[in-house]
Amino acid sequence: MLLAIACYFAGCGKAVERELKQAVEQTYPMDPTDSFSIRTPNGSVSIYGSDALEMKLKAVKRAGNAERLKGIAVEVAIRPNSIAIETRFAPEKGLSSSSALMVDYTVTLPQSVRITRLDVGNGDLAIVGMRGEDVRATLVNGQLSAKNCFGNAHLAVANGALNLLYDWWEQGSFSINGQITAGNARVTIPRSASFHVNAETANGKVINDFSETVELGGRAATKIDKLVGEGAHPEIRIRATNGDITIAGFGL
Repeated sequence: MLLAIACYFAGCGKAVERELKQAVEQTYPMDPTDSFSIRTPNGSVSIYGSDALEMKLKAVKRAGNAERLKGIAVEVAIRPNSIAIETRFAPEKGLSSSSALMVDYTVTLPQSVRITRLDVGNGDLAIVGMRGEDVRATLVNGQLSAKNCFGNAHLAVANGALNLLYDWWEQGSFSINGQITAGNARVTIPRSASFHVNAETANGKVINDFSETVELGGRAATKIDKLVGEGAHPEIRIRATNGDITIAGFGL
């Protein structure tokens, strides 16, 4: 019994790694017409739109020991009209995976910047307050959330969840295209909004708070194509392979 307790605290001779962190913070001038991209295999990415003419970057590197922490590089490429960020991990002998290495990013951008590429492997991806003509984001494993984004967006998730959230609504000619392979998608939008929604799932059901969904032969609805409200109609298109799609309304 004493041996078991000792092993629990001491690890029976095995070194117990404690996660180490290192933060990097930088600010770069950026024009609202510039483009931005980021590519990282592990870790969370949070993007915020603002009125400032600059990009603020905070990157927090995380690893199990100091040597591995040194092997994480955050590369920032500044070019005319664009900024690109990429995470690189140094090769490690005897390790088949770099899953224990990660970088968490928090980035603030001019809200009209074109986001040409957000590629995240494992982690959560959040995009808040962007209004540019294009946002393109791909996530392999995790939750992708886009909040109060009133610009064109193409969002794709392989495994996890896809969430579109609007605290308020603005009419305009923008389109949101979301796709998820395995997992559920949810759109939360004010009931006073006007929009065109086209949603379909191959294996799952579609729930729409803005109108009744009709069951056919005892089966739940798997697709909807509906105009809601009057005036300009932003487009919301959601596709799921294995999972449910919910169009949720709130307010009066």
